[in-house]
Amino acid sequence: MKKIIVCIGLLVVLSCIILVVGRQFYSDLYEESSRHSPNNRFTATVSYATYGGAAGGVQAYVQIQDTHTKKTTILYSAKALQNVQLQWENEQHLTIMNENSTSNATMTLDVLNDSPFENVHILCKYFCKRPTS
Repeated sequence: MKKIIVCIGLLVVLSCIILVVGRQFYSDLYEESSRHSPNNRFTATVSYATYGGAAGGVQAYVQIQDTHTKKTTILYSAKALQNVQLQWENEQHLTIMNENSTSNATMTLDVLNDSPFENVHILCKYFCKRPTS
């Protein structure tokens, strides 16, 4: 009977270790940083998601939350080139700095008037594959 209890205890401990370590190393979405607008009406948060396994990459998402209405919108999504930085220019204009030595997807967005779908088209100038003839 003691052997069965010890085996079950070891199995439980081993399972917990595997779950904790697996969650640590295989989490595919994580939040990096947040910045409040100068008047504290909006909070911009950059999050990253991995994709494609070993040959994949990291996608950056910037979401804006209106602190009054609690409405959240993803305003920007692009391949993370390096560490994405957020900087508020004023109460409603956010600059998202996303660049490395060979590419630049930095842009300033109006959080009240810019549409997330418009930004996808702007970012395609930098990252979408064009058909070759």
